[in-house]
Amino acid sequence: MPHISDYVLAERTTVKESDSFNPNVPDSCSVIAGVPTNVTSEEAVWTHLLTLGFNALHRSQYRFGANGMVIGLSLVGLSAVSMAHTAGAQVAAVGNAQLRLEVARELGADEVWPAGDGDDDQLRARQFAGEEGIHIVVGLCRRLVCP
Repeated sequence: MPHISDYVLAERTTVKESDSFNPNVPDSCSVIAGVPTNVTSEEAVWTHLLTLGFNALHRSQYRFGANGMVIGLSLVGLSAVSMAHTAGAQVAAVGNAQLRLEVARELGADEVWPAGDGDDDQLRARQFAGEEGIHIVVGLCRRLVCP
């Protein structure tokens, strides 16, 4: 869901029926999941970002075993890397910060490289994907580095 305020549970549970509701608060609290007792609040706050990576795969109609590429390794990009790896994809990650490339590798990226010259990026993408090519590209940057 693109850039909307999400679930404000406290507002829904404290507002009286006669009061006006915030349109960003869901009518049903069924879309809100409880946090397991073994998960800290500091960990739970990241859950929504992981769903963004999952939604990128879902909207692309991902199929198990596809070759995927994530360009742009923000928190959302890193979550897309993690979700693609978890879903069985061969994943290449392209970014502009060495630390984020290292994190992408830890999250399951099969190949990582810094964004750079368009021709070099295209060559690396071809080497990564082979004859099958890249099936899914999740682009989270202003300028994509490969077509």
